[in-house]
Amino acid sequence: MKLLKVGAWRAWTDEEFTTFEGHWPPGTIERRAYALALYTGQRKGDLVLMTRAQRKDGFIRVAQGKTDEELWISEHREPSSELAATDHMSLLTTSQGEAFDAVYFGAWFADVIEKAGLPDDCVLHGLRKTAARKLAEAGARGADQSCN
Repeated sequence: MKLLKVGAWRAWTDEEFTTFEGHWPPGTIERRAYALALYTGQRKGDLVLMTRAQRKDGFIRVAQGKTDEELWISEHREPSSELAATDHMSLLTTSQGEAFDAVYFGAWFADVIEKAGLPDDCVLHGLRKTAARKLAEAGARGADQSCN
């Protein structure tokens, strides 16, 4: 197993999105995980806890594990189309239909990134950074500018 770098994570580039999306087609669990991470900006521990019951009226309710903050995140069209393909209670499931745990999900997604041919410093948490960057570029402002 390849050791993951810790410390500062960087946002993904547009070219890396294109590479990932070209490798993992719509309708795959890999694409669903990517879309949820990119368009919700949540940590892996919060991503794996998302369920169908938390989707309501165009929003996804998230109770963040690290901060105990409850959020209603507007559901972007990209994850909406990916989520339509799942009939499991958990939005992210293993090939056996079981919910991921955060540690396994992180290792699994690192392998997904590697199989897509992306560089070693392209990591799951970088999608959280990307979401924050895209929100800032769109003019969003928040009390907490951190994305760790």
